[in-house]
Amino acid sequence: MKLKVETGLLPMRTYKKIGIYCLASLALATCSRKDNRNNNQLKTTNMSDYLEHEKTKIDRLMHSFSKPLKEIPPTPTADEAAAGYAVSYEVVDENVSCVIYIYENQQKHEDALKYFTNNPNVNLKNSLFSSNGRLFFWGYQKTDDPKERYTLNALAAAFAGEE
Repeated sequence: MKLKVETGLLPMRTYKKIGIYCLASLALATCSRKDNRNNNQLKTTNMSDYLEHEKTKIDRLMHSFSKPLKEIPPTPTADEAAAGYAVSYEVVDENVSCVIYIYENQQKHEDALKYFTNNPNVNLKNSLFSSNGRLFFWGYQKTDDPKERYTLNALAAAFAGEE
C-alpha cells in the first residue's frame, strides 16, 4: 500500500492519509514543548486538578474556532472510550462535529485510536483524529461535502492550537 501524505490546513505531523485520516504516528509526538513541561508538572497533582486544567485548555482552543459551536452530548461517552472526560461540539448549521477526550496520559491515545478504528459505528472515511497533550480529538463530517471537509480541517486546526 502506498502512503500518500495530504497537506493542507493542518501541519503534516498532525495526520496522514492512509485510505482514512489517522494520527501521524502511534507515538503521538504532536505535543508541544510547553505542554510537555505542563505534563511533567501535572504528574504530581491529583486527577481532578489535571482534568480542570485540560477542560480550561479545551475551552480556550474551541473558542479560537471561527464558527459558532454548540455543545452536544458526547458519543461515544468518556466511559465507552475509557477516558477521564469527554465533551462534544457541533458546528452550527453544518454537519460537522467533534468529541474531545481527556486521558490520563498521551500513551492512552493509541488505545483510543484502536477503539475508534475498530468501532463499526464510526465512519472513518469522514473522520479526523489528532492529539494535543492529554487531549484526543475525533472530528467527523456527516456528509461528503467538500465545504464541510474544509470546516472539519479548520476545527482540527483550532484544536491543535499554537503548535
